[in-house]
Amino acid sequence: MMHPGRATLLALALTLTTTGCSPDRAADAEATAEPATQPTTQPATEPATEGSQPERRARPERPGPLEPGVPTTFGAPFTLDGEPLALSAALATCLGTGEPCLVEARVASVCQSSGCWFTLRADDVDRVVRVDMENYGFLLPRNSGGAHARFEGTLREREITAAQARHFARDAVGPEGTPREVTGPEQAYQFTITAVELTLPE
Repeated sequence: MMHPGRATLLALALTLTTTGCSPDRAADAEATAEPATQPTTQPATEPATEGSQPERRARPERPGPLEPGVPTTFGAPFTLDGEPLALSAALATCLGTGEPCLVEARVASVCQSSGCWFTLRADDVDRVVRVDMENYGFLLPRNSGGAHARFEGTLREREITAAQARHFARDAVGPEGTPREVTGPEQAYQFTITAVELTLPE
């Protein structure tokens, strides 16, 4: 038979063993689980989910008119050095590569509505060559037509629907001009550029 004093000591020891550390264990478990249950607090860095709308950036202001004989640069700083390619050479070597090229050509027309695109011309090129600004990052003056352009960008080929071609034709001449006739879809070359230097003839 167990002595009463020993029984009391054994009961006390069991009580301390089962209850003495439980608050610390609960705190440790809560601390361990906390990172997994915290909500995300950086929505700005989360990738866009399907169907979500990208953040709209403010459209840049359209610059004033070019000064004849004064080279004026728009967009980001140029990253390519060396002699620029003529338009026909650029179409032959840069198409579909995804690599930026340094090109020079004459501006044929510029969007009179907002200045967000322009077209190029060359005597040895018989197709439409369009130029868009990357991410609509900058605009061009309305009087850019006829300017010498040196620009940096990538080149691809695309089909323009008849409706798009008519819209571009109207924007090229403005509300007072007469747009060229569009009879159907058009195959066009398209540069997407990050920088351009324009020089209007004196």
